[in-house]
Amino acid sequence: MVSIIICSRSQDQLAQVKYNVAATIGAPYEVVAIDNSQGRYSIFQAYNWGIAQSTGDLLCFMHEDISFETQDWGQVVQRAFRENSRLGLLGVAGSSYKPAVPSGWSFDSACDDTTYMNIVQYYKGRSDKNKIYSNPKKQTISNVVSVDGVWFCTTRAIAEKVQFDEKTFSGFHCYDVDFSLAVLQHHEVAVTFEVLINHFSEGSFNDSWITETIKLHDKWRAILPINLEQLPAAAVTREEFKAFHAILPRLVGKKDLCMAVLKEIWKANILSLVGVKKFLVMNLLLAKKSFKG
Repeated sequence: MVSIIICSRSQDQLAQVKYNVAATIGAPYEVVAIDNSQGRYSIFQAYNWGIAQSTGDLLCFMHEDISFETQDWGQVVQRAFRENSRLGLLGVAGSSYKPAVPSGWSFDSACDDTTYMNIVQYYKGRSDKNKIYSNPKKQTISNVVSVDGVWFCTTRAIAEKVQFDEKTFSGFHCYDVDFSLAVLQHHEVAVTFEVLINHFSEGSFNDSWITETIKLHDKWRAILPINLEQLPAAAVTREEFKAFHAILPRLVGKKDLCMAVLKEIWKANILSLVGVKKFLVMNLLLAKKSFKG
């Protein structure tokens, strides 16, 4: 059975996604919805509670503001885990490179040879949508370093062993990358192109996201970067600088956060990855952003 675990903030959205799941999953399932409408729990706490309450052998953690386009997607998930005993985590969006520069799973708006995605993205305040499909290897399932938290599945045994790190983190950021990296230590993490979902909101990259992301990098610094594709040195430099430019606009006029990111890139020895020139540029840009309102 598939246990669907949701940290719920809206009864209306929960009802809609329950209806959609019933119509599309095509496999025995249960929904374990943790009521967080009052904001009493972090997503780490809510998901751990969901693990404890669930009974399925496969666990899917997902947002409530989604719907499934794929019929019988539950069978797709069951087959993926049945056919690959090394598989530990399955999502619909992820990256095969995790930078040492503070970043999420994704750090560039453009799809490239490290980005694996199959999702229909909607945007707040807009009527349009965007089918984002990036499948560099033209596979039905591709190995990645980490997956996006909009939807991901794992086994009960792995979820109970790994858990979500509510001691290190608070709030609603970094749970997906942290869980992915924990699973990756002993299992494979992958993106499937056989499940398509609609996502009706965007992520929030606020000051809290930066603070929690720095915690994430403090925790996993010893193993970062993770270069699953074995990219050459020039490509590694490119990926690190892309990650840096992704976080930079969020630091304008925020001296404390600029300093925190600066400390992190020094601790992570980014110099060895990007070279002296680009490393000095990073330092200079952080200094400029910290004083620019």
